[in-house]
Order: sequence, then structure tokens, then C-alpha cells
Amino acid sequence: MGQFISLNLALLTGIVLRVILFAVFEKWGLFCLPNVAIGIGIAAFINFILYDKVVFRRGRYQKRALKKYSALSDYTDFKR
Repeated sequence: MGQFISLNLALLTGIVLRVILFAVFEKWGLFCLPNVAIGIGIAAFINFILYDKVVFRRGRYQKRALKKYSALSDYTDFKR
């Protein structure tokens, strides 16, 4: 359930960011097509960062897995 909420909050952040960026770029007089392309690119980058760090928490999992499985290497020697 917690991951579901984190995912939806990350999606909401991307949507709100995209709407705000569109309004800002439109106010600056940027044409519509570059405005959309730049905004989508920035929102996709922010979504990628949020998914990686908040939703799926890869950094924490990899550290935990490394700690868990590195202890096994002390008991099994794969060198021949």
C-alpha cells in the first residue's frame, strides 16, 4: 500500500510540474512545440529520479542485499 501511495505522489508531482512549466514557458513566449518537448523532458527526468529514489528505493535495497549475501561469501570459496 505504501508503494502505491508513493507512486501516485510521484506521478502527481510530475503532472503538477508539467502544468507549471507549460504556463511559465508560455508566459516567456516560447512556441508551443518546444514548450511541450522541454516540459515533457524535464518532467520525465524528475519522474525517473522520484521513481528511483522514492518509489522503488533501489539504493537501500542494494545495500541490504549486498550486506546479506556478502556474509555467504565467507563460507563458500569459489576459487579453484
